[in-house]
Amino acid sequence: MHRTWILLYILFAVFHLSADYYLPSPLSDFLSKPGLLLTLTIGFLFSTMRTPSVFRSLVTGGLLLSLLGDVLLMFGQQPGFFIAGLSSFLMAHLL
Repeated sequence: MHRTWILLYILFAVFHLSADYYLPSPLSDFLSKPGLLLTLTIGFLFSTMRTPSVFRSLVTGGLLLSLLGDVLLMFGQQPGFFIAGLSSFLMAHLL
């Protein structure tokens, strides 16, 4: 099971890098960037099932806040989204 998440993460990373280089489009960013953090978070949760819950909760919270920050910064041209994205990254780092 652990190997599956690593492979899925690598596939998202290759998709993101190749789409950015060969086919730069907003759609590829909207799919690949959150997908990277989502697979990283799910893989972390599966691989730390026996880890103490405080550590696991803090790291998971940080990853999810980073995911939220990425998504909010994708809409950074609209008022308020840029500050909300930066705030989400700040909270992720403070965790």
